[in-house]
Amino acid sequence: MTLDQLHIVQTIVEAGGFRAASAKLHLTQSAVSQAVKKLEENLGFPIFSREGYRPTLTPQGQTIYEKSKTLLRNADDLKLTASLLAAGEEAQLTIAVNSVVPFDQISAWVKRCRDEYPHTRFIIEKHNLQGSNEKLLKNAVDLAFTEVRHPRSQLEFCPISKVHFLAVAAPSVPLVHLKRKLTEDDLADFVQILVKDSSQGKASSVGVLDTVRHWYVDDFEIRKHLMMEGLGWGRMPVHLIQRELDAGLLVPFDVLSDPNLEVNIMIARRNDIPHGPVSTFFWDMCVAS
Repeated sequence: MTLDQLHIVQTIVEAGGFRAASAKLHLTQSAVSQAVKKLEENLGFPIFSREGYRPTLTPQGQTIYEKSKTLLRNADDLKLTASLLAAGEEAQLTIAVNSVVPFDQISAWVKRCRDEYPHTRFIIEKHNLQGSNEKLLKNAVDLAFTEVRHPRSQLEFCPISKVHFLAVAAPSVPLVHLKRKLTEDDLADFVQILVKDSSQGKASSVGVLDTVRHWYVDDFEIRKHLMMEGLGWGRMPVHLIQRELDAGLLVPFDVLSDPNLEVNIMIARRNDIPHGPVSTFFWDMCVAS
């Protein structure tokens, strides 16, 4: 069994017959028929029933046809990957994005890079807190959009934007109606809802009050909905809750011991390994913006 034989079978099915397939493949009809005959002899059962005007797949042939579509698609993908590698281009670009980063600008950059390198596959991962940094340090991603709290010598950074955080809770939570900066004693009876760090290292303690109860969630959307139900408070990126703030569904307040935060967002990459043309194009585009 060869890929060429399976491709001929696929073309016969999709073109509607041996004659149409031979024209599409630029082969003689006898060559197409001979290829199918050899495949059937090799398999030990007929692929096509020839009783009607048009050839139809036998039940066994239908199974071979369905399986071969995946195999041929993977073979085409492998050929494309090989051609990209031969040209020096990355077949895949993996980008880690911190979950607090506004994605509208990133999606525009991805589109520009896709237009320049249309055959490169993009993989975009979302990570919390130090997760994107960890992926980059492990060389598991090519680029990362991240909040940088502890610069590493293996990484280089370029500032992209800032994200402002506010401590918020639902209007049903009594603490939001205190007309002053709140102390940890004020917060003692209320749950602080935290987003779990997706890294395997020591969890970030920025903004975490040790003296209050904690709940943990996997992302900011879950955190927002729990807070809107009055189940606790937490710090949220303003751009993720602007509509809720405008509608009065969440109310901001100040914490005396830990003021509201402004986080620098950076694009980061390793500085101790070479970078391909796709990764370099993406980096240069972001740095120039």
